[in-house]
Amino acid sequence: MEKSFSDKIKHHQKNSYKLYQDMVNSNIPKELSRIILPLSLYLIY
Repeated sequence: MEKSFSDKIKHHQKNSYKLYQDMVNSNIPKELSRIILPLSLYLIY
């Protein structure tokens, strides 16, 4: 069964935020790390 659109977005958000955290933890500046975040994360956080 195919996931709903909202489920796909949630999955994408979680993965993107994890990647963002990994980049920040690797001493990449937050401003640069935010490039990988989807626009929907900015609306939530």
